[in-house]
Amino acid sequence: MRGPARTLGGESGRPARFFHSGRDMSVLNEQANRSARDMRTATRWSVIGTAVRGSVAASVFLATAAGVAAQTAATDWDNVPKSEFTLFYPGEVSFRWTLDPADGSGPPAGHPSRAVERFRDGGRNCAYCHEIADDIPAADWGAEIVRDDDYLGAAIDSNMRHYTDLEVQGTYDDERVYLRFSWDATGGPQEPETDEYDSAVAFFFATADVLEAQRTGCWATCHDDLTGMPADRGLTMYLPGSRTAMEPSGGGKNYRSESELAQLLDDGYFMEYWRIHVGEGMEPAAGHGYVLEKRNMDFTSGTLEVLSAERDGDRWVVEVSRRLDESGPGSIPLAPGETYYGGIAVHNGGSEGRHHYVSMDFDISVGHPPRGDLAIVER
Repeated sequence: MRGPARTLGGESGRPARFFHSGRDMSVLNEQANRSARDMRTATRWSVIGTAVRGSVAASVFLATAAGVAAQTAATDWDNVPKSEFTLFYPGEVSFRWTLDPADGSGPPAGHPSRAVERFRDGGRNCAYCHEIADDIPAADWGAEIVRDDDYLGAAIDSNMRHYTDLEVQGTYDDERVYLRFSWDATGGPQEPETDEYDSAVAFFFATADVLEAQRTGCWATCHDDLTGMPADRGLTMYLPGSRTAMEPSGGGKNYRSESELAQLLDDGYFMEYWRIHVGEGMEPAAGHGYVLEKRNMDFTSGTLEVLSAERDGDRWVVEVSRRLDESGPGSIPLAPGETYYGGIAVHNGGSEGRHHYVSMDFDISVGHPPRGDLAIVER
C-alpha cells in the first residue's frame, strides 16, 4: 500500500516539496495508480525456475568480508521473486516532459498532450500512460527517440541500441538486505566515454516523502540543465525541491540555503543512490550516496558491498548488500511492510551521463506477501 496522501506545498515554514511550472500539482489519485500497479505486477515478476548461470562465467569477484559472503551464500535465488524491466534509451528527455505544454514550458511536440493531462490533472504516474493506458512496449519508446533528432542530441551515436533488459531480485534477513541485478551488457556508444568501467548499474529509491520520485521515479533527478543536456550548466542530478525556483530548463544554481537543505535531508527528502561499476579484468566498485541538491556519491564508505560480480556471455550478474537499518545521512532504513519508490539505469560500453538506459517509475515492497513492481522478500 502507498503512504497517506500528502498535501503539496510543504508544511508551514518549510520549502514546498514539488515545484511544477509555478503551480502545485494535483494530489495523487491513489486508487487509480494502485489499480495500475496491480495490473503491472501480474506480469512484472515471477519466481525463477533455473539456477544462476555461473558455470560459464568469464570472471567472478567474491567479497572479502567473509561474514557477509557466508550469508549471501545461503540465498536460494531460485525461490526469490524476479522482477523484469525493459530499460530504454531516453535521449534528451527530462523531467520537463511532465510540464503542461499549454503554458509554453512543456516538452517538444511529440509527447501527447493527453499524457501531461493524465499526469497533472488525473494524478497518473508516468508508467501508467506508457505501460497501461497506451500499451506501448517499452522497447519501442527508445526506438522512437533514436529515430527523432529533436530528442537525440548531437553527441550520441544514432546507431546506439535503443533498449536493454534487466532483472532484479531482493531478499533480506534480520541484519541485511541483498539485491541481485542481471542485465544485458551489449550496446552503448561506438567509443567508450570512460575507462573506469565497462558497464554500470544505478539504483535509486525514496520514501513517500519525495512525491516527485513517487510519481516519476529517478526522472525526478533529471533536468535540462544537467551536464550533457540541452541547457547544460555543468550540474549533476538534483531534486526540484532543492531549488528556490524551477524553470522549464531546470532550477540552475538557485540552491536553497544550507540550513534548508540540511532540513530536507533530515526530513527524508532525497533519493538514496547506489552505483556499481564492473568490467572485464576489473575489481567491481560499489558507490553509495544520495541525490538532493546534487549527486552525492562515495565509493569508499563501504556502506554498499559487492558480494559477487560475474560476466556470463552478454550479461553481467551482480549481487550487493547493505545493512537493512542503515540510517546515516542519505540512507533509508528498510522496514518490512513499507513501500518505496524507485528507478534503475544501466550504462553500457563505458557510457556516461545521459547516454544510458532507464526505467519508468516503479514500486518497491519489503516483506510478505510479495507486491509491487519489485518485491524484496524475507528469507
